[in-house]
Parts: sequence; structure tokens; C-alpha cells
Amino acid sequence: MMVLLGSASTLLNWFTNSPFRTLSTDLYPSPQRIVMNEFNVLESGSSNVSPQIFFENLPSATPDFWDVTWDSESSNFTNFYDLVNDQRAIAPTLPYRYGSYQIFKADNDTKQFYINSYINITS
Repeated sequence: MMVLLGSASTLLNWFTNSPFRTLSTDLYPSPQRIVMNEFNVLESGSSNVSPQIFFENLPSATPDFWDVTWDSESSNFTNFYDLVNDQRAIAPTLPYRYGSYQIFKADNDTKQFYINSYINITS
């Protein structure tokens, strides 16, 4: 009996549906600030995919939407992590950084991509 009552109660609408809203990158404050390395840490020869190619394929990849800090010196995880941590103190501190990406290796022939991604809206 309780099972039948429970099943019947699922047919009742207890809540109203929210209006339809499309999520897009236009809802983020811009420019979004990110840090990316300028060169891959480990090059893979002629099939190498540069970090600039990755940037060009981000949603809304325009200079108006993304404010990229290109790093040409950090060649390991610790140095890049320290750079990302130091970037949060550079004014203006708002809007918060969405994330930062260190492309370790990107080989288009083997389709192997090693990327350190720092996703933190407060960094």
C-alpha cells in the first residue's frame, strides 16, 4: 500500500520549473585571466602542438575575452605552480582567475597530450 502511495506521489508537481537559460562564456566577467606556458616542456618534434594552438581553441578565444600571461621560463611543475600562485597578487585581483594551463607534452601524431590544469576561481 505504501509503495503505491509513494509511486502515485511522484506524479504530483511539487515545484515549478525554472525558465530556460543558455549557458555561454558571455556570462563570465571579461577579460578572463589565465597563465599558460609559451613552449611545451617536452617537445615532440614535427608533430608538436604548441600552447598557442590550444589557446586558439578555447571557447571565445579572442584577446577581448582572455587575458593570457605567457610564461617562457617555467620548465617544471613546481616553478609553474609558484608562478600561478604569485599571479593572484597582481592587481587587479578581480575578476578571479578561472585557471591556468601548463602544456607538458602535446603530440598530434600519437594524440597524447599531457597538460597540468590549475582550475581555481580564486587564484
